[in-house]
Amino acid sequence: MAEKQKRSALRRTGSALGNLVLLVLVLIPLAYIVPSAFGYERYVITGGSMSGTFEKGSLVFEEPVPVEELAVGDIITYLPPPDSGVQTLVTHRIVEMGSDENGRQVLITQGDANPDPDPWKFSLTADTQPVVRAAVPHVGWVLIAMADREIRMLSIGIPAGLIALMSLVELLGALRPSIRAAAKLEAERAAAEKAAEKAATLAARQAEQDARKAKQDRRSAARRTGDRRRAGEQRRAGAGRRVRHGKTTVTNCVCSVELLQISGGAQLRNVPLVEEARSRDLMHIR
Repeated sequence: MAEKQKRSALRRTGSALGNLVLLVLVLIPLAYIVPSAFGYERYVITGGSMSGTFEKGSLVFEEPVPVEELAVGDIITYLPPPDSGVQTLVTHRIVEMGSDENGRQVLITQGDANPDPDPWKFSLTADTQPVVRAAVPHVGWVLIAMADREIRMLSIGIPAGLIALMSLVELLGALRPSIRAAAKLEAERAAAEKAAEKAATLAARQAEQDARKAKQDRRSAARRTGDRRRAGEQRRAGAGRRVRHGKTTVTNCVCSVELLQISGGAQLRNVPLVEEARSRDLMHIR
């Protein structure tokens, strides 16, 4: 019972972990898709010049606004002028706005963590300028890592593999009763086949024994019949003459008989052997 509860707890933990990983994998693409659907742009803060407002590694969402609507205090992301020596985008706060001799708008920015304003002035050439509206800390590190192809493959492939593995475990857990039932049914079927085979073997053996006994009985009956037939033939071959005198009869005699002619009849003489005689008296035959 305890083992079953332990397996159930592990299964619930694995399922929750899989759901969490799946949620993260869903939220990361949404961080790209949803802001774009509402017209926002995404930027990752890679420097510390804005520390205190948002830290390095933060993900900022910026809304494009018309240039004439910009105001001091807005945080914008822009590319500094070529003569500044900076070739990457900068996200700083507008600290001063003015115009040059041609009437063009001129901006001066400064990082919140920097003691001095940026050493350049610039004008925006586009009609709109992205302005920071929100920031999510630390999420930018994920996006920076995802920019590397190998890390991207691992970060997507490993969770996907774990999710597939956990799904397989859950599927096997759900199918386990069916598998056990099928195994039990197969074992019962094998046992039934084995019992039927054993019964058929016993029946065949019994039938063989019965056939052998019947054959022996027929041989014994034939032998007894032959013995009786030979005994009858021997009795008939060795039977003597039947002598009848009144009610006295001598049968089945094997003897040597000499008949002497006597006036008025015959006299029986020299009887050395008489077998199975019903009367041993001397008999006279008229």
